[in-house]
Order: sequence, then structure tokens, then C-alpha cells
Amino acid sequence: MARVLSALAGAVPETRVLVQENGLQDMWSYFYPHWSCGALGGSVVPSEQTPLGFGAAAAVGVALAEPERPVVAVVGDGAFNLFRSELPTVADAGAAVLYVVLDNGGYGWLQTNLDRVSGTGSRFAFTADRPTGSEGLARAYGLGYWRVDNPGDLHGVLHTAWQHCADDNTAGVVEVRVSLADSPPGTSGAGGDFPLREDE
Repeated sequence: MARVLSALAGAVPETRVLVQENGLQDMWSYFYPHWSCGALGGSVVPSEQTPLGFGAAAAVGVALAEPERPVVAVVGDGAFNLFRSELPTVADAGAAVLYVVLDNGGYGWLQTNLDRVSGTGSRFAFTADRPTGSEGLARAYGLGYWRVDNPGDLHGVLHTAWQHCADDNTAGVVEVRVSLADSPPGTSGAGGDFPLREDE
């Protein structure tokens, strides 16, 4: 995640507004020195009780309210999955948002909590290693789409994706593979109130 944020800072002009989501890896952007708005930038941070998908949707509002400023949304794949039925609205509105979708296989915060209380052998799962389906939807509505599985490709892909947003005045989606173990700095993993197993 530190590499994602570094590449993002280098790819998008410093007047950017970063819109954050409630999730696991996207919380890295809350911590300096991993992310800084700088004197010209801005940030929209959800409160703790917002539903998943708020950041993805709020980014559209920010882009329409501040059309001259670059807008980036850092969104987990679980939250983006809840939002992506609105991609036709994003396309129709001409909201040039760069969505950086952090793919940890689903709902990483929930999976991390489940693993904490049940171990990794639970018959239940909140994540799975499978295609997200976002590429087809993005392309169907004329939006840009890129996938990054190799950290060495981050800088080039994010530069290309932002240039697409700026030149075509339309949104782009960049999916980046991340690991559940890539927890935000200063945390020992996701917190939560999952009950302990009764047999413990």
C-alpha cells in the first residue's frame, strides 16, 4: 500500500482531492508520511459509521462540485462492488474520477476479524481469489480500466490512467492486487466486535 500511495502521489497533480472509503487497506491513506494532502490538495474522509461504497459515490459529487480539480477515490474491492452498479451514472455525469480499487478478494476487514476469532480454517469466508468483474462493466460504459498485479507497474499504470481521466474527462478504474496482511501502520490488524467461538 505504501507503494500504491507513492505512485498515486507522483501520477496525479498536487491539487488533487483524495476521497477515502471505510475498509482495511484504504486506511493507509489516513497516515502520514504514507499520504499527505499538501498545501494544494484536499481530502474527504468518511466518518466511522458510513456504509461501504460511500467514498466511491462521494467522489462523483466531489468531481462535479470541483470539476477543475483532480479527484481520486481509494476504495476496497468490497466497497466498489457495492457501488459499481452506479458506473452508468458516473459515465453519464462525466465525472472524471480515478478509482484505485484495492483488490484483496472481497471484504478484507471482515475476513481479518473472522481469522482472528476462528483461525484460518473456518468454513466461512468473506474473501476469495477470483476475478472482480469490474473490467467488463467499466468498458461497457466507456470508462478506462487497468489491472496491476506487479508493484513495478504501479507508476506507469497510474500515470496512464490519470492521463485518460484528464484528457477524456471520464472516469477510470485501476484495480491493484493487495494482501490481507498489508494492515495500516500502527495497527495490529483490523479491529471489530466479532464474538469469540463458543468452544474457546
